[in-house]
Amino acid sequence: DLVPAMLRVLHIGGGIFWVGSTLLFFAFVEPTAATLGADGQRFVHHLVRRRIVHWTVAAATLTVATGIPLYWRASGGLQPAWMTSPTGLALTAAGVLGITTWLLGLFAIAPATLRLDAVEARIAETKAPDRDELMRSERLASRLRVLGFLDLAMLVIVVIAMASARSLG
Repeated sequence: DLVPAMLRVLHIGGGIFWVGSTLLFFAFVEPTAATLGADGQRFVHHLVRRRIVHWTVAAATLTVATGIPLYWRASGGLQPAWMTSPTGLALTAAGVLGITTWLLGLFAIAPATLRLDAVEARIAETKAPDRDELMRSERLASRLRVLGFLDLAMLVIVVIAMASARSLG
């Protein structure tokens, strides 16, 4: 079956990019940029301008969009006997958490990242940044750190559940 095989390749490939870019950004790039100050912010600004946020959201969307028909097929059209099996429960939980994580990225993390980038760009353009802009930047950065950690933790759980689901029985 070529279509399910292609869906799996797209699902796994999109997931690799989604999880990899999230891990790289929130575990390495963001903390390094915060430590480096203005130089770090210029680097992050360049990443955002290179559309890393859009690429990550696209990969997440591809992963979810291909996961739904794969789940439908694996579950035999949502058969309760399969869905309540250990494999079915693991894949169901992973799917629900994956979709939740995608929504978090789409509606909270991506917009906050783009807002923070815009605020940081305004701050970088002025010799004496406005106190309100600096506070807005700090609040957004703090919020993003929390959301990023949550997003990353959820993705790790999704990956573990999906990777181990078939071996559960």
